[in-house]
Amino acid sequence: MAHLTMLSEMMGGELPAAIERLAGLGIRHLDLKGGVFGRNIAELDDAQNERLAALVASANMEVYCFSSVLGRWSIDAVGEREFRERLVGGVRCVLATARCVRPALVRLLGCTFAARADVADANDYLAAKAPWVYAAYGEAIAALREGGLAVTIENEPGSIFTHPVETLGFFARLACPDAVGFTWDVQNMWQSGTLPSLAVYEALRPIVNYVHLKGGCGRRAAPDTLAYRTTLAQASWPVAEIVAAVLADGVSPVLCLNPPHGRDPSAVLGAPPGLEPYAPQRDVAFLRATFPEIE
Repeated sequence: MAHLTMLSEMMGGELPAAIERLAGLGIRHLDLKGGVFGRNIAELDDAQNERLAALVASANMEVYCFSSVLGRWSIDAVGEREFRERLVGGVRCVLATARCVRPALVRLLGCTFAARADVADANDYLAAKAPWVYAAYGEAIAALREGGLAVTIENEPGSIFTHPVETLGFFARLACPDAVGFTWDVQNMWQSGTLPSLAVYEALRPIVNYVHLKGGCGRRAAPDTLAYRTTLAQASWPVAEIVAAVLADGVSPVLCLNPPHGRDPSAVLGAPPGLEPYAPQRDVAFLRATFPEIE
């Protein structure tokens, strides 16, 4: 049986109200990022950690993922010393929170660099300009694993993960490639130039341990380019085919819904007709109706 989650901040408002709304959708697994007592999950103090633990217990919820934003920095802007300090400090905070509220998974984010748009494979740039990046991520992964936590790294748009070859190459260069998995945010990689397809998933499958789903519709004149925010049911990428493969392979026992990027079609002159306004409950209903194996 597979499960659904979504970023708790998608429900809006304070965390207790967001959790109540998620429970109303039949979602029992939490993915915590921002909006946790006004802070990111990697910024909580001791009192907030205890408060979070009490809240999760009283709601009878499970925390599946701490979606930290650690690593989401331009290596040109921060440099090696600051990158490592931020990463180490953030991981220390995550570990303190995890002692109070045990997640199944902790997310880091892929970094970027100023010339990203001009470099076909980020590993070439990193090898020449910042080979220390691999070791920095390795140290963070090792610390989290020593704390008994599973780890994943996600692709943000324009990060060092824009296509499968580049992504696999980065993971192969880590000192501990078997100690970490990859969160494939389907739409983020699309925004980075790689149209979602079953072939893309199959290439990434050896490293995937979490999948983020977002709708999205491409332009008619350029179908490979994300243009509009849509529900999953009206997305222009093969949602059912890819999700079916993910479920069959069991690589992501919990699927995470994210709000789609792109323009609101109702506010754009000339947008394709008939596109529904996005609402997270529509995506929840669509996935459960399409896949009986989803709780």
